[in-house]
Amino acid sequence: MKIVARFKKLFENYRAEEYDPPSELHWIPASENPFGLDILDCRSITQGMLSTTSDVKMAMTFDKLRSAQGLNARLSRRRVKRQAGL
Repeated sequence: MKIVARFKKLFENYRAEEYDPPSELHWIPASENPFGLDILDCRSITQGMLSTTSDVKMAMTFDKLRSAQGLNARLSRRRVKRQAGL
């Protein structure tokens, strides 16, 4: 059975209106995070979500990039000289 068909079977009875999002969102002040900006901590939502796609190629690319260390992007980057129009 293909992975897409498995996910469809798994979620065939799921109804979006039944979802009750967590209310644990809060702001992290710039002084308390390494980015130096106020940021919204939405981990209570994002860590409990599951994303799916019917595009097999997209799913395979996601799986491949999920384990990537970023080395492929660094090695394939070309240096391009651009003139800044300041």
